[in-house]
Amino acid sequence: MKKTLLSLIMGLTLISFSAIAQTEQQEIEALKNKPLKGMFGLSFTNSVPQKEFYDNLKRSGQGFSLYGGYNFAPVPITLGLQTDLLFYGGDERIFRYKNQGGWTYLRDTVSYQNMIIPVTVFMQIRPNVAEYFFPYFEAFVGFTLFNANSDFKSAFGIEDSKNELSAGWNAGLGVGTMIKLVDFVTLPSYYSRLLLDIKARYAKGSTVDYYIVKQINPDSSPEFRRSKSKTDIATFQIGLVFEF
Repeated sequence: MKKTLLSLIMGLTLISFSAIAQTEQQEIEALKNKPLKGMFGLSFTNSVPQKEFYDNLKRSGQGFSLYGGYNFAPVPITLGLQTDLLFYGGDERIFRYKNQGGWTYLRDTVSYQNMIIPVTVFMQIRPNVAEYFFPYFEAFVGFTLFNANSDFKSAFGIEDSKNELSAGWNAGLGVGTMIKLVDFVTLPSYYSRLLLDIKARYAKGSTVDYYIVKQINPDSSPEFRRSKSKTDIATFQIGLVFEF
């Protein structure tokens, strides 16, 4: 009799736990189907200037991108803002002044940095065609800042900075895909997810007068070069997106 009662209690307990687990799983699946409205991303970005723009810069640029947006789910459209920080070369030189005994009695430091900062508003179309893969197409428009900066610091505490800033317009298209990495679920109502984002963009830029710091001269002065061209850029990004 005792064994029968114990077996009955254990059976009811298992059935109860199974029902609870099944209910929780249903709640989790319901949360996963809930539209996520916000997104924020951080990507490593490689950029390649095009045509005459590349001839002037003579190099590609690396940096990172910050972006965020609002998903109009269940409509597969996202509106957002992206800012890229792209570095196109820099240098730092230390000029030492020595006495006849070879001791350094003065030291000046000169550095420079060329940077391009595109800021764009984008519209992304991302249909929900699979559970883990989310390909998308986007169009964007915005402006680009071109910054050439040089800093001088002397042993006497004298500091000087020369900065050349210009700006132009850009617009373009992009394609990419997001791959879901992990879900974050906290019952009864919280759900978010982390995705890998891989994207390529091509931006048509307006014709702009801009400056480039070419080198630091032997007399410790920076050499700025003025250029003019269209400012088309192709960029390739890989990073992480958090949706909530």
